[in-house]
Amino acid sequence: MRGEKGERRDGGWGWGCIVVITGVVILFAMNGCWNQILIEKPIVTVSILPQKFWVEQIAGDRFTVQVMVPPGVDYHTWEPSPKDMKNLSASSLYFSMGTLDFERAYLSRFRSANPRMVVVGPPGDLDLISDDHLHGGTDPHFWLSCAEVRKVIAPMVQAIVQADPAHGDTYQQNYARFLREIDTLETYLSGQLRPLKDRTVIIYHPALAYLARDYGFHQVSIEEEGKNPSALHMKEIVDLARQEQISTILVQRQIDQEMAAGIADEIGGQVEVIDPLAYSWMDNLREIARILNRIHPL
Repeated sequence: MRGEKGERRDGGWGWGCIVVITGVVILFAMNGCWNQILIEKPIVTVSILPQKFWVEQIAGDRFTVQVMVPPGVDYHTWEPSPKDMKNLSASSLYFSMGTLDFERAYLSRFRSANPRMVVVGPPGDLDLISDDHLHGGTDPHFWLSCAEVRKVIAPMVQAIVQADPAHGDTYQQNYARFLREIDTLETYLSGQLRPLKDRTVIIYHPALAYLARDYGFHQVSIEEEGKNPSALHMKEIVDLARQEQISTILVQRQIDQEMAAGIADEIGGQVEVIDPLAYSWMDNLREIARILNRIHPL
């Protein structure tokens, strides 16, 4: 219907409006589809950040990886919140380190929170270091050893392939590439840590036992059985540092640096901060090796 001057009078619902409305409907529909895709993206849960790095080297971005222990938090004292337990309900896989205190305490509750979730632990052939005094029987820091990580990621890739067999070939190719990158990393670490052969490294919490075993240096801990050192042990550490001309005390980013700083002052040295729990596992090992090399240069 048209007016006196030929204008269309249809209540304002011309073709332009119809096209715009149709476009909006399509956009909403597409947005709903994308949201559904995002919701349906498989979720994997890991205990600590280095595991997230391993999963993403194998799976790329086809899985959402959630981490139980947040960045900057000491896993020795961490406990899951109600929100953490709720997040597990959507997870299809859980990769356990098998050696962490909170896993021993809570892993059964994690399973109960999501009975459908497949829990994958480390393989049985890990060469773990006994430590009855500080870590309740086993030193958990095996993720700082390339040799042990190779063993851990083998069942990891198998579980990922089983969870998404349609992309199994891609995951296997990524796994093979990751192994080659670990080979290259080991070559770098060997060169950087050669000067430390038979030397001593003083660290507040003994996180470098596996790295020390792999490359032949000695780790001396300021901590005593997981607690602040006695005055006698502090004196022993200071005497050792002076005797071996050690001027750097290592401390983890997640730990209070005050005690380490006190010893560094006694020996006229400094504190160097490392982060064994950093996400970028390969870069972090390179950085730790560079720090150790700087402590004991050729």
